[in-house]
Amino acid sequence: MVRKSEMTWILPPAAWALPDIKELWQYRSLILQLAIKDFRVRYMQTWLGALWSVVNPLISALLLNFVFHKVARTNTSLALNSYVFVMSGMVVWTFFSTLVPEAMQGMMNAQAMIKKIYFPKLVIPLSKMLGALVETLVSLLLFLIVCCWCQQWPQWSAWLFLPLYLIAMMILGVGLSLWATVLTLISKDFMHVIPHIIRLGMLICPIAYPAYLVPEKFQWLYFLNPVSGFMEGFRSLLFEGYELHSLAWISWLSALLLVVSGFIAFRKFEFTIADIL
Repeated sequence: MVRKSEMTWILPPAAWALPDIKELWQYRSLILQLAIKDFRVRYMQTWLGALWSVVNPLISALLLNFVFHKVARTNTSLALNSYVFVMSGMVVWTFFSTLVPEAMQGMMNAQAMIKKIYFPKLVIPLSKMLGALVETLVSLLLFLIVCCWCQQWPQWSAWLFLPLYLIAMMILGVGLSLWATVLTLISKDFMHVIPHIIRLGMLICPIAYPAYLVPEKFQWLYFLNPVSGFMEGFRSLLFEGYELHSLAWISWLSALLLVVSGFIAFRKFEFTIADIL
């Protein structure tokens, strides 16, 4: 006797519902495979290959150091080597500047797979996050090499809280990538706008200068950018005597709102992505 097969109904979740962690865990191998594929494709047919993950943040740090510390003579108020200061900011910047553009293009590049099979669409931003995390760990290693070269080491207590800080960065990164995805689905114009915002971010984020140099009347506005608070927090974690700015809480609140609203907005589009693409 042939047993009648059961029918599975896939219904859209409520916009306020939390991500289904159990379902995402079932697709962990797909997340890993997509992340590995992206890493290979990114450096395919290049002479330096994966070494570009070292060269890119190093060149950016050298340029920022030259402009802000050699030309503009920016003072960090601490006995920190300027290269150490800039590289500490580049660790945080590398994560977000790598993740957001990749997540923005992710849905477009995966549209053939999206239209053929079902899988949680959150898989794509999560795979991009893993790729950005690898780039960030490379930047962190480069930062430690610069610290060794300049003989200026972070305080030992930083390593106890660094994993938690990376997890917080990952959560914010997913929120930003979800918003980048949603905006791109709403209008393809954002595919051209967001890269310019990323370029502007190298100047308006405290990568090469401390946040207290921003005029006091604009500091509340400055810390509406969650990345600014994360950079300042990262430095206060690493360097003894580097005080966390009193307005950094604005960045934490902004980050929380971005993550929550990003999940809600993404939920509304998740089950119609195939039609939009």
